[in-house]
Amino acid sequence: MKRSLCVLLCVLFLIGLCGCSTPLSGSGEPVSFYYRRADFQYHGTDNVIVPEQREISGHGRDLHYMISLYLVGPLDDSLVSPFPKGTRLLETQQNGMELLLTLSDSAASLSDSAFSLACTCLALTCMSFTNAETVTVSSGERVMTITTDNLLLSDDITGLTETTEESS
Repeated sequence: MKRSLCVLLCVLFLIGLCGCSTPLSGSGEPVSFYYRRADFQYHGTDNVIVPEQREISGHGRDLHYMISLYLVGPLDDSLVSPFPKGTRLLETQQNGMELLLTLSDSAASLSDSAFSLACTCLALTCMSFTNAETVTVSSGERVMTITTDNLLLSDDITGLTETTEESS
């Protein structure tokens, strides 16, 4: 009786260990990577920044890996990376709700508006992956800080009404 009880406990213990193992490849955690649409029109109804769902398996919550993978670019042909090819992540620092990212100086070739768009895409990606509310991106001499309060992803002017003044 004791022998069969020991065997049963061993089997249950092994089953419990198998249930606690790391997930199999391909069953990773879904993450949203935000990229720029390849073709967009100003004043169009489609957003310029679009999320692409990716699965990250085997790297847990590794921020450096996730951003490095992001910088490789999108899988979807209708999206493009907002950063120039060859942009690398040099350093990450997270202090509470603030995230500081240092990129290689390859973003120097971007215009100011393109750099703002690229930083916004990266900030949205980081905010969806971490609990950060502020993301500061530096690349060479350029620095941009994006917060959850200063993000405006669409310009909706339908709520505005025209006011007229009547004369007497």
